[in-house]
Amino acid sequence: MVPGPAADRDSLLGIVIDGRYRMEQRIGEGGMGVVYRAVHVVLKKPFAIKIMRGEQAHDPDVLQRFVQEARAASGIGHPNIVNISDFGTTPDGTVYLVMEYLAGQTLAEAMHEGPLTQDRALA
Repeated sequence: MVPGPAADRDSLLGIVIDGRYRMEQRIGEGGMGVVYRAVHVVLKKPFAIKIMRGEQAHDPDVLQRFVQEARAASGIGHPNIVNISDFGTTPDGTVYLVMEYLAGQTLAEAMHEGPLTQDRALA
């Protein structure tokens, strides 16, 4: 379900993943996947969903690291770490991780504005 080229990944916009999460906006990208802002179709609550890159979902080592990331993050329970609320694989083999959605600046965006104050960095 998640094709390779960046333009094709946006074809997920508007699609409902696993019958629950409507993909609304692409908000980030990393080495293992693409992150979307999604809304739960029943709860109307926003979530961030990381979708594993399609080409990597067939690599057992990469898949294992993705699962370990989900387990590790869900077990931390810290105010500065996003909560993991769901993990799954759709019938077509798309692997995904559902996290709380946090709106705001990335660290890179904040640092682009200049050095962080000590208080802000410590917080």
